[in-house]
Amino acid sequence: LLTPHVALCGKKFELVIDNLRFISYPVQIPRKRNEKSPLWAKSEISMFNVVFILDATMDKVVEESKNKLGIPPGQSSYGVPFPGTRASFQVFREGATKIAVALEHEEKRNGFVTNEAKLMLNKDYDDKHSSQANLS
Repeated sequence: LLTPHVALCGKKFELVIDNLRFISYPVQIPRKRNEKSPLWAKSEISMFNVVFILDATMDKVVEESKNKLGIPPGQSSYGVPFPGTRASFQVFREGATKIAVALEHEEKRNGFVTNEAKLMLNKDYDDKHSSQANLS
């Protein structure tokens, strides 16, 4: 579910199942290495996906709450969209895209996503990070 077909990579992807809205931006990592360019040389992954999972019914709840408060439909506070509105979902769409593009750049530059994936898959990861959290 969170790994869409490669044809959907490089595009905003959104899916609603039951009451969950998945907003993502999948990225495919090219496997061919150009001899003239060492880009992707450190990459060991073929794809990653930045995903936000939101309550799909929030827009209805927010509109009902705004009606009860007497706030006109579509009005936001100080130019910031109310959480759960269509405008706020757009913020998550743009956020997923920007984060994915930044991670793609860092993967290209120094294998950042590959290194972090290895770290998370390391069985000692939880032990090290939970003990550091207890120290602070």
